[in-house]
Amino acid sequence: MGGYIGEAFVLECTARGIATCWLGASYKKSKVREFVDIKEDETLACIIAFGFYDGKVKHTKKKSIEQLTGLNAATFSALPAWQQEAVNCARLSPSALNKQPWELDIKEDSIELINNSNNWGFGGVDCGIAMLHLELGAEFRGVFGEWKFKDGAPVFIPLPQSANCHDESEAYDEEDEYDDEFRYEGSSSADDAADSDIPNVEVESSYNFNIG
Repeated sequence: MGGYIGEAFVLECTARGIATCWLGASYKKSKVREFVDIKEDETLACIIAFGFYDGKVKHTKKKSIEQLTGLNAATFSALPAWQQEAVNCARLSPSALNKQPWELDIKEDSIELINNSNNWGFGGVDCGIAMLHLELGAEFRGVFGEWKFKDGAPVFIPLPQSANCHDESEAYDEEDEYDDEFRYEGSSSADDAADSDIPNVEVESSYNFNIG
């Protein structure tokens, strides 16, 4: 879940006026290892550069909602507000080479994020980033949830007490349907550095990055 946790750091930096950039290849791993003790069971996948930037932010073109969900405009507009917001935020999340190597399968009370490309080895990181953006979009509309894995794919499921949801007690009540559960107990958020349309969600964070 490196992408998920790393993007929480990115959004926290952005909220504090600090610019960031995910780097997957344009850095020397040997130099990083001089400062970070990489364990034998750990993999150095990416790093995040951060600092202050006085240039102009370049907005990159994203895939359409229909490309990512398979839903036309009319069908998408009929979805609950939390699902629309979640999809919109996930759509604006950054990814390696801006490939967005995932698609969204929207059910009545859940959203499944499916990784459809290795994307030069960064597909898993990209999906983790999209997961956080999707979750924050749902939270912006008052829907808090948890992630569970079904056949290896992460599924966002609203908690029973979340607002704007219905029949939650009947949704996904077969626990053996899922693989290991992953649940995020808090989050940090802000407008994405490259796509400022993502809402600024104020929620308590379980991470403490001690910036500044």
